[in-house]
Amino acid sequence: MQTVTARTTISPWIQDLPKVELHLHLEGSMSVATVAALSERHHVDPSGVWPNGLPERFSFDGFPDFANQFFYGLSLLRTGADIATITEDLAATLATHNVRTPR
Repeated sequence: MQTVTARTTISPWIQDLPKVELHLHLEGSMSVATVAALSERHHVDPSGVWPNGLPERFSFDGFPDFANQFFYGLSLLRTGADIATITEDLAATLATHNVRTPR
């Protein structure tokens, strides 16, 4: 299996370019911090999915592993406040990448 690693730095020129998010799945965009917060909010133990604790960054080894993580996150979306939490987190993350909204 081929391992893909992310770059840890982005050139300032690319970072400063304005960007737009054309398509995303809100429920699949949750950060580790948000999953941790929602797990705590709903008193759910994530160790069934991540036995060694939540990772620094989500990754998966094949579709079954992806699906297990995805459905865990999906199970945490129970209220309007949960949707607001992930929306605010996503907006903050996108802003750090210079993603802008249309004017």
